[in-house]
Amino acid sequence: MKKVFYLLLAIFVVGIGVLLFLNRIKIESTTIEKQNAQTIIPVAAESSGKETAEIEDSTNQGKDSLITLRNNESFVQSLLIDMNGDGIEDQIIAVKKLADPFIYLIISLQDPMTQKFERTDEIRTGVIQSKTFSLYASKIKDSNLPALIYMGMTSNNQQLLTIYLTELDKKNKISFHLAADLRCDGEISIKDSARNEEDVISNYTIYSYNSDPDKPNTLDQIEQIYRWDQKNKVFAQISETKIPGKKIEAQLLQKLSTGNVNLFEDFLSGLWYQPSSGKNGRTLFFSTEENEVIFSIDNIEEIYMIDAAASRRYGIYFSTKNASISSIHRRLDVKLNGVDEIQVRVIEDVARLKIGTASTWDGVYKKKPNTSILKSTDSPLHTRFMQVLKDFTEPWTNSASESFQTVNEKFTLKTAHCEDSGWYAVLEIKDKAILQCKHENPEKNDVFYHIDLQAKEEKKYTLSLIEVTVSANSITPTGAPPLIFEQQKLPKSKQTD
Repeated sequence: MKKVFYLLLAIFVVGIGVLLFLNRIKIESTTIEKQNAQTIIPVAAESSGKETAEIEDSTNQGKDSLITLRNNESFVQSLLIDMNGDGIEDQIIAVKKLADPFIYLIISLQDPMTQKFERTDEIRTGVIQSKTFSLYASKIKDSNLPALIYMGMTSNNQQLLTIYLTELDKKNKISFHLAADLRCDGEISIKDSARNEEDVISNYTIYSYNSDPDKPNTLDQIEQIYRWDQKNKVFAQISETKIPGKKIEAQLLQKLSTGNVNLFEDFLSGLWYQPSSGKNGRTLFFSTEENEVIFSIDNIEEIYMIDAAASRRYGIYFSTKNASISSIHRRLDVKLNGVDEIQVRVIEDVARLKIGTASTWDGVYKKKPNTSILKSTDSPLHTRFMQVLKDFTEPWTNSASESFQTVNEKFTLKTAHCEDSGWYAVLEIKDKAILQCKHENPEKNDVFYHIDLQAKEEKKYTLSLIEVTVSANSITPTGAPPLIFEQQKLPKSKQTD
């Protein structure tokens, strides 16, 4: 009897030990925290009269891959979304591969038991430019499975929009049904055509714009509209309309439509204002020298550095990031309307991604001629800048209570971090004006700024100082935030007015 008791006791102890050991292995192997199910739902924009599709996204747009990438793969973007309707979030990862220009989508499903992600499918997109790529998800009517939507620029600088519907077979294996694959040399936008109804992909209307091949020297366009075909589960074309555009100089059009990005950037260089926004309206300043775009409204200015630029027929596409907060991005779609007019569409990318949602910066902009305070003369550049600084004796100020003043070849600079004064001189390096500030305190090193002066509007001028390091033949920005100041008085000298 005692032998049986001891035998049962031994088996019980061994069983407890095995259970503890297996539980420990399971805990150590679980590296990914379980995700709560969340669905991305398109909602109508409230700030606009037109309803446009907007994709809610605050946590689902990721910057990390939850699966191990292969040696030939580099991460582009990711999206967390329940792909198979099991209530657990899966992940879609966009990658680029070595020796392959196209972006690929890797579908990875999460195992509800182990919470590990496993590759199941791979989709090759037609997009090659990573900076222009955007990935979204939407709902399918009468289904808890999502539709995948991605946009971007192709190898021939066309805009692409592709929509895949997710489907499940009897074995719960996912597959993808192509619902739309559109390409155009103009703009593609998606609008929600339903009011007071559930926002699903079948409510969307897609607009695409191509140039008119029959009128190559005009801005005439062909508008194609696509609506959801429930029977075939695709977006089918329902109309095609020719939209007359403004005639522009054939020589300018021929030059700008060659696909040369530098030519179009040179054309954009300078100040553009929005006529419909009134006296203190919105302006855009394109700086080819600094590779930046400055957004201005009233006394507020935002500087965005240009990450990438892609030419479009009659336009250009910019991908930019905020100079102060690099995680804030804006994408600009600029279309040529005339020799002094452009159409701008800005895609905001701060807390959420949007499809077709109108930005407050969208609209028509006119070019402001002769925005430079400095007239073209035979005198050296540094001499002209020195004269301008002598003419503007009042303090330059900005909304941050910072100021800069030059009087009798002495300067005073007050910022949130310091207050400096001393003597200044203007140098000319690589055809650029460089402001050299010599401090009164001999223990402080000289500071150099790339200086620029612009006339924003009548009796209103802007001065920008970008800190740089200089050598005999090079200028390198230090990365410090630019200092932007304004003055609303005419300079004393009529020579530079």
